[in-house]
Amino acid sequence: MEIALAHPLQLALLGVGLVFFGNIALRNPRRAAQLVVFLLPTYLLRVRQGPLPTNVLELLILVFFVAVAVRIIFRKERLTSPPRAFWLPLTLLALGGTVSAVAAVVGSGYDPETTRTTLGALKGFLLEPVLFVLLLTSLPHSDRSSTSVIRAYVWSVTAVAGTALLGGLVTSHLSLVAEFLTYDGRLRGFYESPNQLAMYILPAAALLLAGGGSETARNAMRNGAKGPSFFARALLALMLLSALIWTQSAGAFLGLATALLLYAVSRKPYAGKQFSLYAIRYTLYALVMLGLLVPFIGAQFADTAWEEGWRSPGASRTMIWRAGVELLKTDGLLGIGPGMFQERYLALQEQFPPYLEWAVPHPHNLVLAVWLSTGVLGFVGFTWLIVGAFRRIQNPEISIQVKEIAISMALMAILTHGLVDTTFLKNDLGIVLLLFIATRY
Repeated sequence: MEIALAHPLQLALLGVGLVFFGNIALRNPRRAAQLVVFLLPTYLLRVRQGPLPTNVLELLILVFFVAVAVRIIFRKERLTSPPRAFWLPLTLLALGGTVSAVAAVVGSGYDPETTRTTLGALKGFLLEPVLFVLLLTSLPHSDRSSTSVIRAYVWSVTAVAGTALLGGLVTSHLSLVAEFLTYDGRLRGFYESPNQLAMYILPAAALLLAGGGSETARNAMRNGAKGPSFFARALLALMLLSALIWTQSAGAFLGLATALLLYAVSRKPYAGKQFSLYAIRYTLYALVMLGLLVPFIGAQFADTAWEEGWRSPGASRTMIWRAGVELLKTDGLLGIGPGMFQERYLALQEQFPPYLEWAVPHPHNLVLAVWLSTGVLGFVGFTWLIVGAFRRIQNPEISIQVKEIAISMALMAILTHGLVDTTFLKNDLGIVLLLFIATRY
C-alpha cells in the first residue's frame, strides 16, 4: 500500500523532518543509523518529483550520507576500513547490478520507461542498501554498534506487527482497516501483500526466539541484568508469531521451522561447540545448493501444471520459475537489469500457455532474483558474501556463541524463505539482510 506525497504541505513536513534528521546525523551518526533502520517501512511513502522515483527512506539515507561526509570534511573524522572479505563481494554485487542495468538500458534503445524503471530499482534496491551498510560498518568504533542497529530493526518490526495486528483485529467495516487484510482474510498490514509483511517480520521473530530462549537470556533475567527480560522477549516473539501466522505465508513458516530446528539441534546438551559450528555452517551450504536447484527443478513441473490445470501458489511458482530459467538461458551472463523481471516475464507469455499470475515483479526465488538482476558478476559476489559470513563463525565463549547462533538463525530463516520468495532486492529487505551479514565480519 504505497502513499504518494505530492501535496505542498506533505512535502514541506517531509523537508522539516529531513532537516531534523540531518541534525541528529551530524551529532550522532550511530543514532541516525538506528533511526534509518527503525524507519525502513517508510519506503512505502513515495516522492515522485524529479527524473527518478524516490521515497522517504531513500531520502533519509541520502541525508545520512551527506551528514557523514560533512563530519569527514569539516571535523576531520576518519572512517575505518571494513574487512576486505566484506567490502569486496559487496562491490562485486553492486558492480554486477550496475552493469546489468546499463545493459538493460542500452538493449532497450534507451527507452525512457526502461531507463526510469531499472535505474530506480538499481538505486533503491541495491546501491543504497549496499552503501548504507558499508558506511555504517566504516564509522569510528564509538559511533558503530551492530547490536543497537539490529535492536532498532527488532523494534521496527514490533511496531509494524503491532499495527498490522491492531488493524486486522478492529472491525473491518472501517475502510482504512479493511485494507490491512486481503480478500481471503490474510494479514498484510500496510504492505502490498502478506508475503512482504512476512518477509519483514520473519528475521526478527527467529532472532527473538533463538536469543530469548537461550540459557544466557534466562540467566540475565535471574541476575537482574539490563535489557529485555526473558518474559518481555517471549511476549514480543508471541506478537510477531501471531502476525506471521496470520499472513499465512508458507515460505515464512518454512524459514522459521528450519531456523528453529537447527537451533534446537545446536543447543542440545550433547551438541558441543564444534557440533553447533558445523551444524550451522553445513546447513547453510545445503540451503545455497538447494536455492540453486529449486527453480530449475520446479520449472520441470510447469508443463504438468499447465496440462492438468493446477491452480495453487505452488503451481504459479513453477510457472514463474520456468519463465525465469528461460531468461537465464538468454540473459544469464549480464542479467536483465534490476526491476525488469515483470516486463520480461510478460514478454515471454507467447511462449507458454496462459499464466496463473500476471503481476510478478520478482521471480519468487532469491537465486533467480539476484542472478537475473545482477548477472553472473553480482551473483558471484552475493554467493561469496553469504558463504563467507558463515565461514567466519568461530568457536567463542558460550555467551558470545548464543548471540552468534541467534544471528545465524535469522540468516537461515531469510535464506530458507528465499527458496520461494525474493527476500533481498527490496529497499527494506536489502538493508535487513546486509545488516545481519555485516555482524558476521
